[in-house]
Amino acid sequence: MKNGISLDEIDLRILELLQENAQTRFSDMASELSVSSGTIHVRTKKLREMGVIVGSTIVLDVEALGFTLRALVGVVVNNGYPLGNIVSALRNIPEVISCRSTTGRYSMVLEIVCKDAVHLRTTLMERLHAVEGILKIETFLNLEEHFKKPLSLLHESEEGIISRA
Repeated sequence: MKNGISLDEIDLRILELLQENAQTRFSDMASELSVSSGTIHVRTKKLREMGVIVGSTIVLDVEALGFTLRALVGVVVNNGYPLGNIVSALRNIPEVISCRSTTGRYSMVLEIVCKDAVHLRTTLMERLHAVEGILKIETFLNLEEHFKKPLSLLHESEEGIISRA
């Protein structure tokens, strides 16, 4: 694997189980993988120290919280303006939940969540357009999310089983 990191099937299964539920108890993982809880503890600690696991979060159902409108926003920025300043400004807009630099037509792509069309208009016109350095935005409404899945670590690839070092 990349960066000299070598993971075996147990490491990869631990990662898959934690992707499904970051609060899975070590004893439950140990039982499923037929190893001791101590083994799970040591390997999870090793995965954190190696930087493979970088945290754990709670995933909120934004729709249940009333944010039923999701959109992607393509952003064109002024190349002469410091990107870090734009990113900092975007980070402070509550509706922006993801920001990525991209290649192609847009400099960045944002994911935003809003309660309704009025909230979306306010976010676009009063918040995004107010960010210094943004020249143009284009909005793509999400009509339906067909799937979202964690990275599958134990699968066949052109190089063989991904779990083999």
